This record gives sequence, C-alpha cells and structure tokens, in this order.
Amino acid sequence: MSDNIEQLYVNFVDSLSAINLQQNPTLYSISQEHYAKSFLVSAASKFEMKICRLVREFAHLRSNGNAQIKSFIEANGIARQYHTYFKWDDPRNANSFFKLFGDEFSDQAKSIVKSDAELESSVKAFLLLGQLRNRLVHKNYLDFSLDKTMKELHDDYQKAKYFVEWLEVILLRPHDGD
Repeated sequence: MSDNIEQLYVNFVDSLSAINLQQNPTLYSISQEHYAKSFLVSAASKFEMKICRLVREFAHLRSNGNAQIKSFIEANGIARQYHTYFKWDDPRNANSFFKLFGDEFSDQAKSIVKSDAELESSVKAFLLLGQLRNRLVHKNYLDFSLDKTMKELHDDYQKAKYFVEWLEVILLRPHDGD
C-alpha cells in the first residue's frame, strides 16, 4: 500500500526544487511555508483517520460485530470525538488515550511505552504533530508561524508512524477470553 503522505512530501520537495531553480526567493519562501503547513495538516489528518479506523475495528472485534454496540460507539466514541482522545496541549504521553480502554490496558500500554525509547519518542512526535495541527487550524492558518520546516515535519511523521502501527497491533491483537 502506498503512503500518500510520502508522495505528497516528494511532490512538495520536487516543487520547491523547481521553484528554487527559478531563483525567486520570495516565491520559494512563500511556497515552503505553505507546503509545510499543508504537509502538517495532511499528516495529522491521516493519523486521525487511521486512529478512528482502529477504534472502529476494535469495537467491531470486541463486540463480535454487534451492530448496536458499533452504532453506539460510532455516535458517541468516534464521530467528532478524536480531538478528545489525547491531551494535545501536553504532548508528553498518550496516557489519556490509553485510559479510554480501561485501567488494565492503560497500565500495560504505559509500561510498554516507558520501556521502549523508540516508541516513547514516536508517541511524542505523534502528539506534537497533533498539537501543531490544532494550533494551525484554530489560530488563523495564514498568520500562524510554524517553527518547523517541512523536512522536520516529515521526520516527525516518520517517527510518529511507529506509534500508530504499534497501536494497531496492541488494539487488534486477540485477547484471551474474547
């Protein structure tokens, strides 16, 4: 499966290279700023869709496909709720998200993250992208000063993917007694 965020990044880098060849520093600077903002929103949106899909799949799996439970979770746990899953203003950990799945899951997930430096770094990159995305879209997109380059955002995206992939494994793995 191709990663459309990676393709977007490549397209932006190629476009910036072409603009740079024109030796127009103003156009290059404006393009660089807007491409970075667009990349940020695109990457964070992709993660939002992926996490919501995981929650849907988790609900389906754990409810044995019960349509009423799925409907309830969709209406009250997924639709327009993603922004409540994480503490975006405190991007140190995903404990608030883990807690949504109960104390046992939360304790297990926190322990795993704490013992895995790469995963802990990935969680922080994921939360930082979400935090920056929220600030960008809620604080006047055009006037928002993004203090990260597109390359830095891409690096954060690459790092954050590990957390989302790990979530898929831990949420959708078979459980004893299910």
